Amino acid sequence: MSNAPDKFQFVNTDPVKSLKRLKIPGLWLFGDKDIQVPIRLSIEKLESLKSEGKDFDYKIFPNFGHNISISASMEPTKFAIGWIKSLAERINN
Repeated sequence: MSNAPDKFQFVNTDPVKSLKRLKIPGLWLFGDKDIQVPIRLSIEKLESLKSEGKDFDYKIFPNFGHNISISASMEPTKFAIGWIKSLAERINN
């Protein structure tokens, strides 16, 4: 795999059109040490969508990279569960 020609090549995508069509809340969890996702650009786009009324949230975890969901820490998972519970409370009230 270390000799794979596409090892560090990523497809340039802009999901804004798709995100604009969403009618549900969304949560993005970012690892600040991620080298695969342009975190600052992603947040900039999310902030723009939020200013248009989208119910989007995000959280940056400073000690994590791209694979925060498989890390030894439960911090991202606990945050996501709390977010879901908070969303459920908002919907039910």
